[in-house]
Amino acid sequence: MKVEIDTKLCKAYANCTFEAPEIFEVDDATGKAHILDDGSLENRRDEVERAVDGCPVGAIRITE
Repeated sequence: MKVEIDTKLCKAYANCTFEAPEIFEVDDATGKAHILDDGSLENRRDEVERAVDGCPVGAIRITE
């Protein structure tokens, strides 16, 4: 599983950080979300899917 964030769409609502705080963070400098740890995302699929579903602008997606 691979997770991608479209930084052009990201508006820093930070819903992803509420759903998966150990995976996503909003960078203070850029105001965009980024992935903290992509090494164990497959084991945390439920959290990632909640973050995808919670993003109001659809900036996060899962690719296989």
